[in-house]
Amino acid sequence: ADQFNTYFTQIAEVTVQQNNQQLGGCRLEEDQNPSNTPLTQSFYLTPTTCKEVNQVIHSLKNKPSNGIDEFSSKTVKHCAEELTTPLTSIINKSFSLGQFPTKLKVSRVYPKHKK
Repeated sequence: ADQFNTYFTQIAEVTVQQNNQQLGGCRLEEDQNPSNTPLTQSFYLTPTTCKEVNQVIHSLKNKPSNGIDEFSSKTVKHCAEELTTPLTSIINKSFSLGQFPTKLKVSRVYPKHKK
C-alpha cells in the first residue's frame, strides 16, 4: 500500500519534470494563469455530508465477500445509519488535515487470469 501511495503522490511531479525537460524548461507564464491564483502541488476537497456518505454506502454492490476489515458490503449497508456520522467525521477530518489514515492504507491485491 505504501508503494502505491508513493507512486501516485509522486507521479504528477515526475511527469511535470519530464515534460519541462522535453519542452526546454518551458514554464507557465502569468498571462496563462489569468486568475493569478497560487499554483501549488495540492488540491482542495470540499467537506462531505452525512447524506452523501449514506448514498455511497447504499450504492455498494451486495457482495457476500469481506473487505480487509472483515465486513461485507451487506453488513455495512445494514449498519449504515450507525456508520454514516462517524464515517463522515473521519472523512472530513482527513480532508481538512490533508492526511489519509495510515491504518486505512491497506489493500488486498489478487491476480486475475484473463482469457
